[in-house]
Amino acid sequence: MAANPNQYVETMVVQLEAQNCYIIPYVTAGVGGPDAGAMLHAELQAPGTITSITLVKSGPASNWIHDCPNGGNCPDPPYSAVYKTVTDDHWSWYGWTNSGDQCTLIFTISFFRTRFKFPNPQSWHG
Repeated sequence: MAANPNQYVETMVVQLEAQNCYIIPYVTAGVGGPDAGAMLHAELQAPGTITSITLVKSGPASNWIHDCPNGGNCPDPPYSAVYKTVTDDHWSWYGWTNSGDQCTLIFTISFFRTRFKFPNPQSWHG
């Protein structure tokens, strides 16, 4: 979908705990042996066409959360890309970790708004 040049890019922030993003049943990732880990997955949606997503990791496990494909450490397919477009306004993120420590995943989603929420006309009356 082509963006309207009269639209401007908006951003929204979604924060998720990595511990809540495991694919269940667990999908093994990593190099195997003691460094083996498990796949992570997040569904990201915006009220319009997503143009980009950036991820910042915060917490003790931030160095142990890896974006796929991570040099082939993620099973292929379907986890061979960091982001997969499901629809214009719905993307999936894939990663993996071999740490059980806390980590907050902070996604900043840039998008062109295509859906607007209007107030209920009933609320305009006293």
